[in-house]
Amino acid sequence: IEILPRGDVTTFRAHLVERGAERQWDFFHAQMRVAVEERNLSDPATAKRLHVLTADHLHALPESDAIRESELMVHLIHADDRERAARVYADETQIDGATKALAEHVLAGEGEEPNPGLAWVVSLLQVPDVSSSQLWSLCNRYQFEVLDELTNDALVPTQIELVRGAGQVLARLVGEDPTNGTWLRDLHVCCGKFGEFLLTHGDTEGALASHQEALTIVSRLA
Repeated sequence: IEILPRGDVTTFRAHLVERGAERQWDFFHAQMRVAVEERNLSDPATAKRLHVLTADHLHALPESDAIRESELMVHLIHADDRERAARVYADETQIDGATKALAEHVLAGEGEEPNPGLAWVVSLLQVPDVSSSQLWSLCNRYQFEVLDELTNDALVPTQIELVRGAGQVLARLVGEDPTNGTWLRDLHVCCGKFGEFLLTHGDTEGALASHQEALTIVSRLA
């Protein structure tokens, strides 16, 4: 309320409502929300700083907190906090909100070439000092959770690049530990999905090569 001129509080009272058990204030009128954002958050550095502070607050809450679960990844994305985003998505059990936020970030960038949202999400696989188990967890969640969220809305090339990124990291992990059956299984699944997307995109030779690689991996597993 304080960000509005004092004389306007009464004028806009009907558009400012209290929601949910947490009693959050929200602008009911969408145009009012946009106007306030443009007036107070027009500076990118200020907006990013607010996202950082909000992410710090949410990250300090218990993982079971509903608002933390639904909103933390949104603020990590806008704070450009890739290291924390990678660790949160790799390690935590409550990931529905984070999955949705990552998928929406990818979809929001599909109007640009290259897709900045997709590049940001894939870049989490390159964050330094992330353990092998965390990398595997990210790859697993990308090709199952995020990909499922994107299936009905994302362009095929977008899905190809997401699976390609996960597959490259999984292949490196398997190279480091060829006896890890879990990593081999996920690489097999990833190669199969990659082949299906390539076939849909018209790349029959690439699809054949990817399915042959999947067959080789599953033979090793057998």
